[in-house]
Amino acid sequence: METTSLGRVPSKGRVSNMTEMLTKGILNSFVLTLSFTIFFVFLFGSYDYFKNVEDNKCEMTYMFQYPEYVRIKLETDMDKKYAKYGLYAYAEGKYTSLAKRHKFTGVPVLFVPGNAGSYKQVRSFASVALRKWLDSRTPFHFDFFSVDFNEELSGLYGYVLQSQAEYLAAAIERIQGFYDEYHSVVLIGHSMGGIVTKTMKQHNEPLSNLIISLSTPHTRPILVFDPEQDLFYFHLSRNWTNGDEKFRKDVTLVSVAGGDRDILVPEGFTKWGRHLDIHTTTTAVPGVWASTDHLCIVWCKQFVFSIVRALFDLVEYKQPNGFYAMTEDSETRQKTLNYHLVKKSSGKSIHGAHRESEFGKPPGTEWNELLVHNYCSPPTRSTTYLMFPMAVIKEKIQGDPEDYKIMILTTNSDPKNWIFGCTSQSVVDSTRYCSAADNLSPDGELIPHFRRRRKVIHLKYSDISKYSHLIVRMDPCTLKSCVNLDVYNVQERSKELNVKFETQNKIFYNLTLPLEAGLFSKLFAWNVAARTDGDESCVASHNSLAIFEHGNFKVNRFPRNETIVARFSDWNATTANLQLYLEPTCKYTVQVRLASLETAGQIFRTYFRLLPSFFGSIILMSLYFQRDAKEWSNFHRVLISNAYHLTILPGFVVSILLTVLPNDWPHMLDGPEYFVILPMFCYLVAYALVLFVATGAWYVIIAFGNAVHAVFLRMLTTRFAKWTNLRVPLPDQVADMALDFTFAKFPIIISVFLLSIALATCGGFGLLAGLCFFVIKLFKMYEDILGDLWRAKIHDVAEGLSPLNFQFSCTMMWLLITAVNFPSLIHWVKSFSYDNTPQWDISMYFCLMVLPTVAVLWQDHVPNFNPMLWRLHRFVFYIMGLAVVIWGTFRLYISGFILTLVLITTAMCQLISYIPHLAGNAEENEPAAGTATETDNNAERSEEENEESSESEELLESEDFPEMQKSYERAFSREKEKVQQESNSVDESEPDEQEEIPDHLSANTDETYLEDSDDDDDDDDDEEENVKNPSISRSESEEDDDDDEQDDEQPTQVEQKTEEEEERARRSRSKSKSSEKTSPSHPPSSNTASPSPLDLEDDEINKDVDPLAQGDVNPKTRRSGSKREKSADENSPSKEAK
Repeated sequence: METTSLGRVPSKGRVSNMTEMLTKGILNSFVLTLSFTIFFVFLFGSYDYFKNVEDNKCEMTYMFQYPEYVRIKLETDMDKKYAKYGLYAYAEGKYTSLAKRHKFTGVPVLFVPGNAGSYKQVRSFASVALRKWLDSRTPFHFDFFSVDFNEELSGLYGYVLQSQAEYLAAAIERIQGFYDEYHSVVLIGHSMGGIVTKTMKQHNEPLSNLIISLSTPHTRPILVFDPEQDLFYFHLSRNWTNGDEKFRKDVTLVSVAGGDRDILVPEGFTKWGRHLDIHTTTTAVPGVWASTDHLCIVWCKQFVFSIVRALFDLVEYKQPNGFYAMTEDSETRQKTLNYHLVKKSSGKSIHGAHRESEFGKPPGTEWNELLVHNYCSPPTRSTTYLMFPMAVIKEKIQGDPEDYKIMILTTNSDPKNWIFGCTSQSVVDSTRYCSAADNLSPDGELIPHFRRRRKVIHLKYSDISKYSHLIVRMDPCTLKSCVNLDVYNVQERSKELNVKFETQNKIFYNLTLPLEAGLFSKLFAWNVAARTDGDESCVASHNSLAIFEHGNFKVNRFPRNETIVARFSDWNATTANLQLYLEPTCKYTVQVRLASLETAGQIFRTYFRLLPSFFGSIILMSLYFQRDAKEWSNFHRVLISNAYHLTILPGFVVSILLTVLPNDWPHMLDGPEYFVILPMFCYLVAYALVLFVATGAWYVIIAFGNAVHAVFLRMLTTRFAKWTNLRVPLPDQVADMALDFTFAKFPIIISVFLLSIALATCGGFGLLAGLCFFVIKLFKMYEDILGDLWRAKIHDVAEGLSPLNFQFSCTMMWLLITAVNFPSLIHWVKSFSYDNTPQWDISMYFCLMVLPTVAVLWQDHVPNFNPMLWRLHRFVFYIMGLAVVIWGTFRLYISGFILTLVLITTAMCQLISYIPHLAGNAEENEPAAGTATETDNNAERSEEENEESSESEELLESEDFPEMQKSYERAFSREKEKVQQESNSVDESEPDEQEEIPDHLSANTDETYLEDSDDDDDDDDDEEENVKNPSISRSESEEDDDDDEQDDEQPTQVEQKTEEEEERARRSRSKSKSSEKTSPSHPPSSNTASPSPLDLEDDEINKDVDPLAQGDVNPKTRRSGSKREKSADENSPSKEAK
C-alpha cells in the first residue's frame, strides 16, 4: 500500500466499514426525525380528541321531590350467590311508601348500568317520566327499576359479564312477578349494560321486546384484557346470528351513540349491522342536536325527554284484560322510535301529529296569496295561511323540471300540520282560499335552531306540479315569524367540499364530500366557514345553519362568523353532505379549508387503540440489539442506534405477514381504515413513545433513585415496627443490608413471598407487588454502582451498568404484563368487602408463570452470557415482537402471554448460562476442601494401615515365615553392599547429606522428615558437574537455570498434590516402624528394628517405579528425591552394623 505525507491510505475493508456506519447513521437520523414528527402529530391529535370538543349543550335534569331507592330482594338463592348485586325501585315523595310495599301498577322499565356505572343513574329517566305522568295525567305511568352491579369494571374485566347476565335474568323474573298480568320489561342499558341486556335473547321466551342501548360498544370491546370478554362477545353474536327470524322481529334493538364528546366509545363501535333496528347519534336526534360524553348521555335533559316521550307513545291499552302495557307490534315500535329518534316532522307526540285538515274559510283566519319567496309577519293572534302560486314557482325553472327542487323553511311556526298542496280553491268576498288540500307535513322535518323553532321541507317539482298552490300555515305567535321559499337546481347547488364561493339571495347549498379518495378523504377534516361582511343585521342573524351529515351521524353549528368541522366517524358511510341554510337577504363568503389540528385528531381517534401492542413489540425487538460483545447496553441508547430496524423494517415485515398469516385485523378494522403502511406508521409513533418513556424512566432512576430508595426503607422500617410492636424502628442501615442480602443471595424468598401474596389475593396484586420490587431493585442497584464507583471498585462504567441495563429491560416487560392484568386488581379491590377469597382468573395464571422467574433474574451473578445460547435467544426476542403485533393488537391478553413467555425463556437462558460457572467453581474449590476432605483421607489411610497390620500378624504366625526371613536377610545384605558402594562416590561432594538419616530407616530419629531445598540441590549439582566437566559451556548452564526457573513456575496445585502424597508416605512408614517395635521377632539387644519382608518388597518395588507415575511431575524434585533415597540407603546399614 502506498503512503502519502498525510498518512497511510485506508484499506478497502476500513472504507466499507466507514461507509456502512455513515449509511446507518444517516438512515437512523432520518427515521428518528420522521418518528418524532409523526409522534408530535399524534400529540396534537390527542389534544384535539380530549380537549378540542364542542361545548356541552345538554341541560341538567332535576327532580321535584327527594329520590328514594328501595331495595328489593329476589327471594332466591341469587341473593346469597351474588350478595354484592342488588335490585332497586325508584320512587319520589308519597310514592315511596307504595314502592316499599311492592305495590307496582305501571309499565315496568329496568335500567342496567355499564362499566363502573351506578344504579342511581336511573334518576333522570324515572324523574322525568314521573313528572310527565303527573302533568299530562295519562291513565298509565311507568315503574322504574335499576340493577346495582357494584360499579364493576365490566368493560375491562370480562369475568363479571356472565354473572351480571344471570342476575339480570333473575331480576326481570322478579319484576314480572309483581304484576297480575304479563308485562314485557323495557330494558335501558348504558355502556356495557347494553351488552348484558342482549343476553335476554338466550331464553326461549323473550323477557323484553324493547332494548335501548346508550353508548354501547356492540361491534367489539374497546380493549380486550382477558379471554372471557372475548368469548362473551363471540357467543352473544353467534346466538343473535343463528336465532330465528321470529325472535328478531319480536325484539326491537336501538343503539344511540354520544358523538364526538364520547371519547370512550366512538360512534363506529355502537353499530351492529343488521341486528340493530335503529342506530343514531344524539347529534342527529330531533330536539337534541348535541353531542354527549359517555356519562352525560344518561342525564342530558333534551335526550331524556326524547326517550321518555317515545316510551309514552309506545304504551297501548290491552282490551281483553283492561290494562296498559308496551305494544307488541314491531312495526309500531319501529315507526314510533323513528319519529322520536331519527326524523321528527312535527310535535312532541306521534299520535295525531298529522291529521287531515278540513279546509274552508273558518272565522278568524287570514288567507294571503304571495308573489314573493320571502315573507315575515309581525307577532299576530290569528291563524294565517300563506299561498304560493305554482305559476310563480314555475317561472324559476329553467331546463329539465326533474332537476329542480323546492325548499320551504319556516321560523317560529309551531303547528303540527303546517304545509299543504292545494287541490281545489274557492273565492269568498274577493278572497281566494283553498277548499281542499293534501297534507305534506309528514315529509318535513325539524332542523336545529338557536332559540327558535324551525321546520324545513324539500319537495321535487315533478311531485307537486299538480297543485295550484303551496299553502303554509302559521299559528298565532308572539314572535316574528318568517317563511322562505327557494327554487334550486340540484346540480348547481351541489358543490365539492374544497371550493370557495360567494352567495347572495340563496338559502340552501348542499356540499358533497368527494369519497373517491377513499381512506385519505376520511382521515382528513375540513373547516367550513360561512362569513358575512354585510350590515349588522346579517352579522347578528341566527338564521344561518350548517349541518354535516354522513350515514346516521350529524353535527351542526351556526356559522355566524364561525366555522364547522366536517370529519368522518362512520367509515362505512357511502354519502357525506354539508347542508348550508343561509339568510336570503345577506351575502356570504363560503370557504372550505383543510383543518390541520382536526385532521391530527381524526388520525389519533382512529388508530390510538393500536399502540399498546406496538409499544410492547418495540421493547421486545430492542432486546435483540441490547447485548453486544462485552455487556448489556443502555436501553434508550439501543433504541436510538437501531431506529431503522425497530420501525421501518418490522413495519414492512408485518405488512407482508398480515396478508399471509391468519389474524384479526380485517375483522377489527373497517375496510377503509386499514392501509399497507399502517403497521409502519404505528411503529414510528410507538417508537417515539417508547423512547420518551424509557429515557424518562432512566433519568428518574438517576435523579431520584437514592431519594426513593431512602423513602422506601423508611416506610419499610416503620411498617415493620408496627407489625412487630417495636418501640423504635430498625435503623435504615440494617434494613438496607437485609434487603440487599435478600435481593442478592436469596431472591427465591421474594419469589415465594410474591406467590403467597398472589395466591391469597389475586394475580394482579402479585404482579403489582413484583413491579414495586423491580423498581426498588433498580434504585438499589444504582445506589450500589455509585458506591462502587466512589470506592474505585469499578473502572469501566459501561461494564458496571450492564446488570442495571439488563434489569431495566426486564422491568419494562414486567410493567406491560402488570398493565394487562391491572383490571383484575381493581375488580378484586372492589369485591373484597363481599368476597375475600382468592380470585382465580387469567392474572393468577400469569403470576404462576412469571413470578418464579424472579428467583433467577434477581440472582447476584445475573446477567450471564453464553454466546451460543445468545445467538438463538436474541431471535426469540425479535420474532415474539412481531407476534405481539400480529395477534395481540386487539387481544391484549395474548400480548401478555407472549411477554410472559419471553421472561421465562430469559430466566432459563440465564440459568443455563450459569451452569458452566458452577462447575468451574466446584473444581477450583476441590483442592482446598478444608478439614472435611482431610478427615476423609485420614480415615481411609487408617483403614488401610489396619489391614496391613492384620496381614503382618498372619504372616508372622505362618510356617513359612523363617524361610522368608532368611531370604530377606540375603536380599538385605546384597542391597546394603550396593548402597555402600554408591555412597562412597557421593561422600566427597555431599558430606552433609550422608549424615542425614531418613526417618523410614531409623527408629531413633524424629518423625518429622527434613527436606532439603530443591533449588539448593540443583545449584550444587550444577556446580559439581561444572567442576568435573569444565568443557560445559556457559550456555548450557544458563539453559539449566532457565529450566529451574520454569520448574519453579509449575502450578501450585501439582506441588500441593506431591506434598500430600509424600506426607502420606511418611505417615505410612512411621506406622510400619511402630508396628516393627512391637513385633516379637526383633532381637532384644538390637537398638534398631530391621524392616519386615513386606516393607522391603514394597521398597524394592517402589525403586523400579518411575517417580512421574507417583505424582512427582517436577524434574527438580525428582533429582533431589533420588539423592536423598541413595544417602538414606547407604547410612542405614552402617548404623545397624554399629
